[in-house]
Amino acid sequence: MQSSKDTVQISRKEYEEFLYLKEELAQLKKLIFGKKNERFVPSDTAQSQLDFGLESNEIEPEAEQQTISYTKEKKAKKKPIRMVLPAHLPREEEVLEPEDKQDNAEKLGEAIT
Repeated sequence: MQSSKDTVQISRKEYEEFLYLKEELAQLKKLIFGKKNERFVPSDTAQSQLDFGLESNEIEPEAEQQTISYTKEKKAKKKPIRMVLPAHLPREEEVLEPEDKQDNAEKLGEAIT
């Protein structure tokens, strides 16, 4: 008879723990996935007027101001330089004429006299 009471107590403890964990899980899910509202809560005016022994009439000494100046030299950007082709390479000049050449068209790049 004792063993059946023990099993009932154990199962009851497990059931209570299960309910507790289930409720905790629901709360955590609500925290993570639930609706969130951001709203402004005005601060308490009495709280902002606490006196910490400071006189409001005291003028804080102004900090010394230092002016620091420097000059920075801007480096000139290097422009890419085209390398000269070696002399031993053959050079070929090819002129491409348009297929539908018009009679009044002028050739660009040549001196017209």
